[in-house]
Amino acid sequence: MKITILKTLVLLFIFSTAFEAAAQDKVLLMSGKVLRGKVKKEHEGYYDFSYYKKGGKVKEIELTKFRVFSLTDSKGTEDIIYKQDSLLGSFYSKNEMKMQVYGQRDAYSAYQSTPLFVAGLAFGFSAVLFDTYEFLGPNAGFFQRSPSIAPIIVPVVLTIGSVFLKTKIKREYASDVTYLNNEFYIEGFQKVAKTKRVKSTFFGSVIGVASGFLLYNLSK
Repeated sequence: MKITILKTLVLLFIFSTAFEAAAQDKVLLMSGKVLRGKVKKEHEGYYDFSYYKKGGKVKEIELTKFRVFSLTDSKGTEDIIYKQDSLLGSFYSKNEMKMQVYGQRDAYSAYQSTPLFVAGLAFGFSAVLFDTYEFLGPNAGFFQRSPSIAPIIVPVVLTIGSVFLKTKIKREYASDVTYLNNEFYIEGFQKVAKTKRVKSTFFGSVIGVASGFLLYNLSK
């Protein structure tokens, strides 16, 4: 009997969660980021929007319309809010902007810059480690001399270098493979990928350098 009640409660929880997820509105921002929640009311220049944050917390925000590309209701119907207006700096046509925003969206959801974070961390740490290496004398080895300030330039060099890297857009990154032939989609994807790439490289290398200095101090 207890097992049956438990199963019933679990099923009710699953159904209620699925219903809540299905009832959500989806807001696609001009930046390519997606917000899920519920549009409460539309005003002249903004929406009252209940935004579901990570962890299930709800935050009430005023979402200005110029930040919104489209709204998708719980039935999956997308309503494009964006309008081409050169006087307001909106030079792209509706379809061109759609492809660019879709590219940004897919880059946010699919492109992973973790390898660059790890590489930056390894380079930063190694720079400090080798800077402490004593090559001559009976005390040759790591942590045998004080590190210089030279490793501090590693994050700068690596971050500048990451700006010029190109991200290959794999088929699995795209929500629709036909988008890969669209220049505006590629432009949007590369824009977000570049930002993620630069941030990961910078923070990884900074943490790596800081870890190297910390390890040296602990060794003493």
